[in-house]
Amino acid sequence: MSEFYAPIRPRPREDPYASGIVQNNLEEFMQFFQKGLADGDILVWDQLLGRYLARPAGGVELLTTLPSSDVYPGREMILTNDPNNPSYLWHLRYNADSPSLYKWEFIGGSPALAVTSPWEGTFSSAYVNVATPGPELQLPVGVGGDFLVEVGCIARQATLGREARMSYDLGAISASDSDSCVSTLDDFISISNKRRKVAVQSGALIRAKYRTSNSSDEASFRERWITVQPYRVG
Repeated sequence: MSEFYAPIRPRPREDPYASGIVQNNLEEFMQFFQKGLADGDILVWDQLLGRYLARPAGGVELLTTLPSSDVYPGREMILTNDPNNPSYLWHLRYNADSPSLYKWEFIGGSPALAVTSPWEGTFSSAYVNVATPGPELQLPVGVGGDFLVEVGCIARQATLGREARMSYDLGAISASDSDSCVSTLDDFISISNKRRKVAVQSGALIRAKYRTSNSSDEASFRERWITVQPYRVG
């Protein structure tokens, strides 16, 4: 026998349509069962959204891939690369009403982080790898969507007023100034830049690249890092 717990949708007693509440609840409950509501799950009335959301009685699942079945409004999960040694933990909730193709929305957790420390530079005025390439991060296979990508480092330009830039390749899209952080000082300074990148392909490799604004001046970088956090994925 399946068992679940859910509140009755609150309505003022003077509501003339209150007599239809039981039928409305039953119809919504049936939709949850059809989409894979599990035994013991709890339905919670969300006042802001004006609808029921499901909560697993046993807590949020830790998974390495997005679920392909048993997906229902309000389902939550934590996505990670490795349950035993995670480099990121993304708490996601399924929003069936979202107009986006990517219906798993980020509601908390830790971003993915990659760091490369050596002090290295370039005389290239086009974006290139330095002697120790990276840092780099690869998005999970099967997880595409909108992400917040942030890059940063400690940078120095040999000539005051000229530019030392750090940017990144995003899959097949080459590094550009629009995604870069920049220093124009002839002393080391911490710089960073965060951008929202939309419709990113699953499995895309994000790799840092570097350049100077003038090939006669070396741009130097150390303590280089990238963080990636989902906004919504699917």
